[in-house]
Amino acid sequence: MAITNTWDVTNLLRDSNDKVVTVEYTCTAKEGTKESSAQGEVNIDGDVTVAYADITKDLAIKWAKDALGGDEVVNIENLLSQNITVTYGLPWTS
Repeated sequence: MAITNTWDVTNLLRDSNDKVVTVEYTCTAKEGTKESSAQGEVNIDGDVTVAYADITKDLAIKWAKDALGGDEVVNIENLLSQNITVTYGLPWTS
């Protein structure tokens, strides 16, 4: 079974001009019944001139991933995948 990663936005912080300045996000990796997630926030730099009412979840996710950078997105997804696939514990009981 393959691991699927799902990105979501939990909040958008805006300045007094309604410009989004921070995206709060979560990323969840899931394989069958196993699940691992991470959350964070990223500041948005650059031209974010979309009217607040016209911002979609997909666009906000794109902004968050772009601000994180491709390498960091991969690092987050790999860490979550590792949390699912690596088994923790000890081979003995107390």
